Order: sequence, then C-alpha cells, then structure tokens
Amino acid sequence: DKARNLFLATMSHELRTPLNAIIGFSELLRDNPVQAEELNEYLQAINLAGNTLLALINDILDLSKIDARQMKIVPEPIEPAVLAEEMRVLFLQKANRPGFHYEVACPEGLPALMLDGLRVRQILLNLIGNAIKFTEKGSVVVAFSFLRTGESGGTFEVAVSDTGVGIAPESAEAIFDPFVQQDAGRDSRLQHGTGLGLAISRRLARCMGGDITLASTVGKGSVFRLVLPGVNVAGAVE
Repeated sequence: DKARNLFLATMSHELRTPLNAIIGFSELLRDNPVQAEELNEYLQAINLAGNTLLALINDILDLSKIDARQMKIVPEPIEPAVLAEEMRVLFLQKANRPGFHYEVACPEGLPALMLDGLRVRQILLNLIGNAIKFTEKGSVVVAFSFLRTGESGGTFEVAVSDTGVGIAPESAEAIFDPFVQQDAGRDSRLQHGTGLGLAISRRLARCMGGDITLASTVGKGSVFRLVLPGVNVAGAVE
C-alpha cells in the first residue's frame, strides 16, 4: 500500500507538470497578442510538453501491462549487426560533442536471432540514452555478443559501458524501482526523467526470460548488461 501510494503521488506530480505547461502557454496564446518569435517559442513549449506527457503515459501503460502480465512478447528474426548499426546511427548526434567517444561493437558473423525487436530496442534506447546523458566526458561503448549454449540457441547479451558519474551501491537496486531516482551519483546534477525507464527495461528483460544487471563505481562509471538466455537462432531446428 505504501509503495502504491508513493507511485500514485509521484505519477500525479509528473502528469501535472507538462499539463500545466500546455494549459499555461495555450492560455497565453488565447488571451494575449504575441509576436511571431514569441508564438514560435510558445508552440515549441506546448509541443515539448505534449510529447513529454505522451511518453509518460506510454511508460505508465507499459508498466501496468507488465505488472498485470499482459505484455506479449513476439519473437522475430533479428540481425544483431543491423540492430547494432541502428543504435550507432540513432545516437550519433547526441554523442557528437568534444571530449566524448561513442562506439557500438558487434562481432562479425553473428546469426539472426529470434528476439522481440520492439522490446529489445526499447531497452537499448533507454540504457544507451541514459549512458550518454549521464556521461559528460569520456566514453560510452555498446558491445553485442552471442554465446551458443546448444545447437539451436544461446545467450544474447548487450553491455552498455560508460565513464559517467556512476551509481552508489545502496542505489544499485533501487534505481530499477518505478519513479526512483538516486541522489548519490547518477541523476544528482543532471536532467531528471520520470524514473520509469529502468523499471520498464528490467521488467521487459524478465518478460523475455532474461535480466538487466548493473556494475558501477561512483565517479568512474557504470556497466548495464542486458542478458537474454535461451534465445533461439532464426531458422534453427530445435
């Protein structure tokens, strides 16, 4: 009950913030004549708040589906090399800054694997996005691997390593709880999110029979690993 009340109280706050922005700027547009430059700023603020609200609602719905065990996992043939290239291209702009190195490594010859592409991408976007956001200088390296454990399958793993602010040991598990953001290290001095991304990512990984692990040192960086055992090779006969 305590956890549920905290969740609802935090969710209420997170929903009101972008809603207040949308209502406030729309009222300014309705009640006051504005110059073209101001008009563009107001519309951008409304658009940003609207997209923030939509993302939050989507996250809450995903979390609800997972906790209600209604999240469907749909495996499909996925080429790890193609997925790795997608992650490289998607974050090139954010990672393009002085004193920062972004790398995505995927061994040649990895077979196509039966994965839920939508959910794996959702997890990786969160892990990589966080790593880049919380690493002001240094590097973020994403490493794909697949270890065969039998004729038809094996363990698929993606390690996201950063040299960012790190995460305190006492917060290592708490950051996977909904709406939790720690003060000792990561999230303390940087832009705050809703605190739902890691909670959803770990739950999605567990829905697929795997997990997300964390190794981190405050001030030195973190390594998040998406580990999915029992992944079948596409087209393999079991």
